[in-house]
Amino acid sequence: AGLLTSHRIKKLTKILRTKKIDLIICTYDFLFPDEIERIKQITNAAVTLWFPDAISNFNKAFFLISEYDYLFFKDPYIVQILTENYNKKNVFYLPECCDPKYHKSIILNETDIKKYGCDITTFGSPHNFRTLFFIQLLEFNYEIKIWGNQPPVWLRDNKIKSLYTGEYVFYENKAKAVLAAKININTLHPSEILGLNSRTFQIAGIGGFQLIHWRPTLSNFFEDGKELVSFRNFDELLEKIEYYLPREELRKEIGTAGQFRAYKDHTYQKRLKTLIDVVFNHGQAFDIPDLTKK
Repeated sequence: AGLLTSHRIKKLTKILRTKKIDLIICTYDFLFPDEIERIKQITNAAVTLWFPDAISNFNKAFFLISEYDYLFFKDPYIVQILTENYNKKNVFYLPECCDPKYHKSIILNETDIKKYGCDITTFGSPHNFRTLFFIQLLEFNYEIKIWGNQPPVWLRDNKIKSLYTGEYVFYENKAKAVLAAKININTLHPSEILGLNSRTFQIAGIGGFQLIHWRPTLSNFFEDGKELVSFRNFDELLEKIEYYLPREELRKEIGTAGQFRAYKDHTYQKRLKTLIDVVFNHGQAFDIPDLTKK
């Protein structure tokens, strides 16, 4: 580990000494504390972390003992805890977003519809929480396709295993999967306390119809029922699947409205503008929502 860290620091040092850098943005907790220390010895650039994942993926959380100038998180719960319980003064709320260059509508051909078409889809890793969720949909005989890795070897149920395609989808193929499905179900990880995942904004940017686990912050980003549709429990999910499956025009209308909102308010360009404003102009990030309001 020491040799690896030493090698990484040498590479960082070479890069920092050959380029003029004003801002460094780390995504995830890739750097060790001594690497952050070395960066700050060499350059006057502001060093920031924009962590794009749920609290469950903090792992060793090196950022807590590293001298970052600014920390940005997508879940206001994390910001609140680090501010109030750990007395961190440089923590800000910056949600996920989409990239219109990749998250966009495309025209599907017959081959696309045959491969990707289904009643219900989602994309992501075959986590056990996701497997449990979709196991419960099996008895209703929906056509379901889950795009991502093959399920783990310990999963013995062949019916649920058959839902997993074993193929990750990126860029154009992700758009095909989202648009060819009637319903995109967005299962938020249980450790998404108050935040939304990237899938929320990607599906919206592509223009797909989305059923998403409800979170109290959802209304800060999309109008529920008009730009996407939320569900609070499994019974409500079933009711909404049955309601929206036969209503193609309504699904398209909601998907289009979600795309318009995503492009208007929730792009990387918008988020990076906010981040830069905080770093260089003492600007405001997103407000922590008041969850006492109903």
